Amino acid sequence: MMRKIPEISILSAVIVVSLISVSFTADNSIYYNRTKGNKSNRTFLERLKDEINSMDIYFKGEAKYSYFCYQTKSEYTLNDRREIDFNPELKWYLNKKLFLLINGNIRYDFDSTSRSRVVPSELNFTYTGEAVDVILGKQFITWGRADSYKAVDVFKRHDLTDPVENIEETLWALKLGFSFKESNIEFVLIPFFEEDEMPDNSDSRWFFLPRTKNIPGVGDVNLSYSYDYSKLPPKDLSSSSFGVRYNGRNEGLDYSFTYAFSYDRAPVQYLNSIMSFNPVLKSSEVKILPVYNRINVLGIDCATVIAGIGLKSEIAKVMPEASADLDSSMTLSYYRFNLGLDKDFGSVFANINLFIIVQYLYDSGYSAGDLSLRHIFRHALAGKIELKLSEWVILDLKSFNNLEYFDSLLQPEITWKGIENISIVLGADILQGNETGLFGRFKDNTRIRLEAKIYF
Repeated sequence: MMRKIPEISILSAVIVVSLISVSFTADNSIYYNRTKGNKSNRTFLERLKDEINSMDIYFKGEAKYSYFCYQTKSEYTLNDRREIDFNPELKWYLNKKLFLLINGNIRYDFDSTSRSRVVPSELNFTYTGEAVDVILGKQFITWGRADSYKAVDVFKRHDLTDPVENIEETLWALKLGFSFKESNIEFVLIPFFEEDEMPDNSDSRWFFLPRTKNIPGVGDVNLSYSYDYSKLPPKDLSSSSFGVRYNGRNEGLDYSFTYAFSYDRAPVQYLNSIMSFNPVLKSSEVKILPVYNRINVLGIDCATVIAGIGLKSEIAKVMPEASADLDSSMTLSYYRFNLGLDKDFGSVFANINLFIIVQYLYDSGYSAGDLSLRHIFRHALAGKIELKLSEWVILDLKSFNNLEYFDSLLQPEITWKGIENISIVLGADILQGNETGLFGRFKDNTRIRLEAKIYF
């Protein structure tokens, strides 16, 4: 369960500003740069309108409706899920080099209300100079060059309440960049810890704790859970993180060296204790204590193109700090690695374009059966095949195959963009295989999904 900072009031102000900016234009894609008129003998509202219209503002956004239909019915939780997302974005240029970015996320889940929220997805000031870049506020921080799994991407937060969607999240940070001729260096400072959102609500189909347990002499016992967040790092400077990244380029090779002092943002271990047990009702309450840990991470990533084939690779050494709260096996150093190839074949038949990505993923950390969603790809192969049938129709097949546990996720989908600013996606998430792995464990969550987006 993620702790929230007071953000609803901020987003309310965002929405008000956004609506005001839209109300004075018929075309929201126009760049505003209007001269101020004579303000004599004008009402306050007329003067306010002039002030707003003189600002340099962009406004855009998207609205999305999603529907998921699960093929296996569950006695514990929902069998269908419907969701609406609204994401307005306001970019206000205060001068040629400085702008304010406000990107809100309003999500309402009709069937799993614990996923509903109203938050600013991005809220930051961005300064872009000739040699210095600064971003201050709520922002995405992405390290790495791979197409899906990024071994060196240590700061990115995730909304894992639906692990297959795996929505990327922002965090509060200061990012400084200094550019040179063929290189740049980036510093990141994160003032306090923000964790991933986990599927720890028992009404979720992705709830990862056992709902029953067989006790000798009693039989199957129904389990309920409560959470103790006393081990969650405090939201103050004592839980701050920082990192540095050097980017260079040499004869067609892009490369980076990174160091980060951060946290595993998903719990690395769940401690548990039995709070109560009723042998008559065959029920038991279990208290869960999520434990997070500090990590030091050294990383290298690179990308190049050889004979028209894109090559991308990353490797990171993760060094957890010792902790009295953790099993010693959870504080051993480990490696994350990925190697990817991609090729755009262009038109292969009757103006049908083909694009392929293949990526190998490796994670040496943690033993089989642990509950950390950070370490599901211990030895895996991922891929994507994209067929562009026309400007309006695209066929995709994505796959994630765990070679250690022999479980997999297949995601076939078709995207239609026949009307300007509208896209419709029909697809499926097919989970199968050994129940030791993540996808095999949740193979009953195979589903069909429909997504409709409107861009404005």
